[in-house]
Amino acid sequence: MIPAVFTTTSMPPNSASTASNAADIASSSATSPPTGIARPPAATIAATVSSALALLPA
Repeated sequence: MIPAVFTTTSMPPNSASTASNAADIASSSATSPPTGIARPPAATIAATVSSALALLPA
């Protein structure tokens, strides 16, 4: 005889508690607020442009 592995039936979530849980999660988010646009450092850009220009034919 093979033992039964899944013996319980699933039930759909209670919509009231699901909405409440979602609101709780949203209000306690651990993420930081957006702080602006990410940009590479100016020195990196200058070095990249310089090395690219050096590859161009004279």
